Amino acid sequence: MGSKTKFTSGCQSIDGILGGGFNSGQVTQVYGESGVGKSNLVAATSIEAAASGDVVFAITKDSTTFDRMRDIAEEHPEPTKEIIDRVWFDSLDNFEEQNSRIDDIDEFGDLIDIVVFDGFGGHYRMERAKEDTDSTKVERRLARQVTLLKAIARKYNIPIIVTNQVYYSPDEEKVKPLGGAGLNHWFDAILQMESFQGNKHLVLVEKHRDEKEGEQAWFGIENNGLISYTP
Repeated sequence: MGSKTKFTSGCQSIDGILGGGFNSGQVTQVYGESGVGKSNLVAATSIEAAASGDVVFAITKDSTTFDRMRDIAEEHPEPTKEIIDRVWFDSLDNFEEQNSRIDDIDEFGDLIDIVVFDGFGGHYRMERAKEDTDSTKVERRLARQVTLLKAIARKYNIPIIVTNQVYYSPDEEKVKPLGGAGLNHWFDAILQMESFQGNKHLVLVEKHRDEKEGEQAWFGIENNGLISYTP
């Protein structure tokens, strides 16, 4: 549908480092360890979009993210049912299903305004862990998924946000998103997230086509979504 250029997270500090929100026509990867707030970020952004009248296609590994969306919607000033009715939710069971679902998006891309994909790298990790798996083939399929998402984002001028898990690189002594550096080339923006004690969470702009890289935003997680935080 593509009538908006920015999609707010509902959190002023995060929107601030993104120039007002997530860009239409671009694919953003949000990565970090478990519990840093990735699912909360996509849930809050989805509900803000749905509350303003946009149609959201939300893909996840399980129903946990949708449950969080419902919790946020119940705290929103707009009627909960009207918000939730604008969220098309789909959970996936395996990597093959993920591959097929991404192919499907192109068939109804003109009916949706934003896509969020929570746990994008999860099924990839499980597929690679299987015995007798051709790792190179799996990596190529993952790369194809990202390139297709990028094509869909541009074709329909909609934002696509994917969250990703991490692995530890002993050579670089830091965590990195699943899929490797080669995959990162295809994302228009990359955000890294960290969490600290006391409901303190950090978003770092690692890559962005339009905004300054290295910018940081602090936020906290509340029942009604995300709040700006000053460390």
